Amino acid sequence: MSRPTQSLHVATWNLNNAVEERSHRQAALARSLDLDLLLVQEANPRSLRTFTQQAGFDWAVSTDDLAIMLPRQGRRWPLPVAVLGRGPRPRAAKLIIDAPLPERIIVVEIDTHIGPLTAVAYHAPPGVNWKLKKVEQALLLSRWLATVDGSIVIGADMNTPDIDHPDRDAVRTHWHTGMAKLNGGPGDDLVFGGTPTHTLDDAFRRWLDDHPDELGRIRAQRPDGPLAVSHRTGRTSTSPGTPRRYDTIWISKHLRVLTMNYDYDDALRAGSDHALVHSTLTTTH
Repeated sequence: MSRPTQSLHVATWNLNNAVEERSHRQAALARSLDLDLLLVQEANPRSLRTFTQQAGFDWAVSTDDLAIMLPRQGRRWPLPVAVLGRGPRPRAAKLIIDAPLPERIIVVEIDTHIGPLTAVAYHAPPGVNWKLKKVEQALLLSRWLATVDGSIVIGADMNTPDIDHPDRDAVRTHWHTGMAKLNGGPGDDLVFGGTPTHTLDDAFRRWLDDHPDELGRIRAQRPDGPLAVSHRTGRTSTSPGTPRRYDTIWISKHLRVLTMNYDYDDALRAGSDHALVHSTLTTTH
């Protein structure tokens, strides 16, 4: 795949706990895209090292690698999130240990050919299980972002929004501000809504801002959204389920989007239930 010089090809992907042959198919798909950086959720600890090698990456850091930093506190440890990359290993890797569920976020600081970068893999806890923890986790992420300088990219399985409307102001997360179950508190729309209060932006919406014809095509096909399909909730052998755009790349103001792709069908054939979302980024100056 040819791409502009001085750019970074970044992806996010929920691997859906893949092992063995399914993991090999996923690695082949990732390798075919010539990625520089992959931010993953639901990696299988037994297959991650092999996946990393087969997909053409030089290193991987997962929350399991850093688990010694935090007691498990008697709860089940989820499948790890991880950052995989090419080139020099990260200068630093950490958990945000004051998060309600720190095992669902990993942060690495790396040097890339477009400059220093803070890369984050994030897996939102499902609200049906974790209730208000989902909101607390998102708000903690927003507060943490305010402490970080320089270029930032987040690959997230957000487990939201409920309505991914083409109009930013009409986006509705599952736990949005004003809902009775929040008892007057803020919702995760402040973090993952159409107009978040932090300084990062949804890379796909940023790209659509620069490609109004594509936004118009999406609006004509799906007037109430989603902007793209990255997952289907309630999917069974007899029902296609409800289309969602749960998987996103978020970028700081220092970065510009050159390309944006949601590879849903290829990702399903490779054995995931989430799209492989990838974007070519460069700096704004």
